[in-house]
Amino acid sequence: MILRSRPGFSFLDMMMYVSLVALSLHYAIPCYHQLATKIRSHELIQWSQRLQLEMNEYLLLRGELPSEWELSSEPPACVSDYEWDGQEFHLLFTESGSHSGTLTLSPHLDSYDLQWDCDYDGSAAMKTYLCYALSR
Repeated sequence: MILRSRPGFSFLDMMMYVSLVALSLHYAIPCYHQLATKIRSHELIQWSQRLQLEMNEYLLLRGELPSEWELSSEPPACVSDYEWDGQEFHLLFTESGSHSGTLTLSPHLDSYDLQWDCDYDGSAAMKTYLCYALSR
């Protein structure tokens, strides 16, 4: 009697394929989350940098920070509310779906140059990315 192998995969083959897929996902998912964080925050960063530039121009022309601030452009869709209290900007930022946090940008004068302190009470990854981009 001759044993013939059946076409198909053995259990060992299937376990190797499953482990390769699991290993790939193990590295791909954090990279995806990091990329999604950058994409979601890009529009907010551009708009916030425009606010910082306008504040720098105001300070250069008038020599002081404004007590009230009128926005020259509409905020992006991810900003649900914003406020300038005379000392700092508070932006309510919707990170994803229902999760939101408050981005706080505080200007201070440092040797004739306006510097910005940043704080974000949302996710740590988003705070790192936003504050790196807006504090420089």
